[in-house]
Amino acid sequence: MSVVIQEKCLEAVRFIKKNTKVRPEILIILGSGLGGLANKIDRALSLSYSQIPHFKNTGVWTHKGELIFGALSGKKIMIMQGRTHVYEGHSAAEVAFPVMVASGLGAKMLINTNLSGGISKNFNIGEFMLISDHINLSGHNPLIGFKNPRGRTSFVDMCEAYSPRLLSLMQKAASRLKIKLHKGVLAYLTGPSFETPAELRFLKSIGTHAVGWSIVPEVIMARSLGMEVLGISCISDLSDPDRPLPVNLEGIFKLGIKKSKELHALLAEFLRIL
Repeated sequence: MSVVIQEKCLEAVRFIKKNTKVRPEILIILGSGLGGLANKIDRALSLSYSQIPHFKNTGVWTHKGELIFGALSGKKIMIMQGRTHVYEGHSAAEVAFPVMVASGLGAKMLINTNLSGGISKNFNIGEFMLISDHINLSGHNPLIGFKNPRGRTSFVDMCEAYSPRLLSLMQKAASRLKIKLHKGVLAYLTGPSFETPAELRFLKSIGTHAVGWSIVPEVIMARSLGMEVLGISCISDLSDPDRPLPVNLEGIFKLGIKKSKELHALLAEFLRIL
């Protein structure tokens, strides 16, 4: 299966190269509601996922499904305006497929964003959390059956999955802009059902600060390809196991839209000092 995926990746890369001369240095993946950032960059080309060979269309209405090439703060970037998820029925390898394509185009860095539920009592809705590490509880890994270009099975060291260098630079950018920025561990589950109070209690006991249904498959693939990774979660709701509340789904998505302007400022400053 891995050979087939790699062949599909080459087809997608060839198609994109025919349509744009931009060779991205950085891939930015935008989570639910955060896609507004894509409207703030200097665009060179936009492609819908349906145009690109072997790209999967996102089935979530808050994910537009466009691949955008352009520049931000002088850096050549490729933006995914929305992603696919395992809970939509895709494999982890399919979810991480665009990362393979970005790497094939020359990208050396992944900036990954999402909305997540805050478990830490120090968090407030609308704040950002830098991901310092993750716990993969999904049972899915994009590298199962995957062989790297040299033909060796990919045993990937994840001791620094999220780059300490990039974490430090993002903290510096946030400090300059006076944006509050937490740092913590993200637990990855598949969704689409929200966690029970008992599950949240367990997550809290193992050192989780926030929980989400994305980011991790792309991060694992990026690290296997030698890409440097930065992860940012926007805390869209509070998941307190001792005081459980019904989830306001519309409110979560609206928050993402509201926070995209602040995320743009944060990323623009980060890329400026990178």
